[in-house]
Amino acid sequence: MHWSNDWSIFTELWDDQVVLQFHKYWNAPDTDSIRDYLDVRDRLDVPIWLGESGENHLAWFQGTFGMCDDLGIGWNFWQWKKLGTRVSPVSVRVPDDWHLIQAAAAGGDRPDPETAAKILGQYLDNIALDACEQHQDVVHAMMRRAPLRLYAAHIPAGGEGVSWSATRCDTGLRGFRESEGVTIAFTDPERTGEVSFPATGDPYPRPSDALEIRLAAGEWVIYCFEVRDAADLTATLLGATSPDTRLRLSLDGTDLPADPSALGHAATALGRVGVGPHTLTVTVDNGWARLSAIDVGTRQT
Repeated sequence: MHWSNDWSIFTELWDDQVVLQFHKYWNAPDTDSIRDYLDVRDRLDVPIWLGESGENHLAWFQGTFGMCDDLGIGWNFWQWKKLGTRVSPVSVRVPDDWHLIQAAAAGGDRPDPETAAKILGQYLDNIALDACEQHQDVVHAMMRRAPLRLYAAHIPAGGEGVSWSATRCDTGLRGFRESEGVTIAFTDPERTGEVSFPATGDPYPRPSDALEIRLAAGEWVIYCFEVRDAADLTATLLGATSPDTRLRLSLDGTDLPADPSALGHAATALGRVGVGPHTLTVTVDNGWARLSAIDVGTRQT
């Protein structure tokens, strides 16, 4: 295994200016998946850095890079600019007849020199940053920056009493946050087994891979987000509840006056939210809730 994923060779430090880096792709965005790196950090008292990551969907970005922020791990989004992508901050527009270049690269017929020069010339023009497509939702997901969709299963990495409080864990879910006590399950009631995080090129999880938090009375979860420019924001909770559910939504520890129990049907006003980091806490006071996401957006007038 490459040293960027296998740190067994690091038994001591040979310099006091060392940073250890790892790579992370297509696996669970949870602390269990990086436990070995965290253990080495603690044992050697050395800073660690996620030096290469990306190539997934928005929920995975929120979970992975948010986790790194929570745990004090620096990170680098590797694929910040690619050709014809929807899951990078910047996408180079695909030139006309690009399939001819792809076919030639795969061993097929080559386009004539004039055609090839035209295609590649357009490619060079399209590389310029101001000619590229900008995907702000990718940036907002990795930075947990409003406006964004906060995917419910990707709660912060603070642990019990900090990021969540739960009285039971009965999901049977495998491969994601298994060491934590909050109940996470597939939104599809027919889906069982291990969670997977494949790179499909789509910015959203496949419906069969979608996850939800299941909360009973007395349980709560916290979500982090940041605001770059002060704005009037709203939060819309998505999921399902029991008929007798009573929810409480809090911003930065202060309960909001509105009851957000009608999930997906009404936006709760957060008021004027200032620049900086913020938290949203969802508490179930009665009944139960299955929370799949929270849409944090600009208030419509």
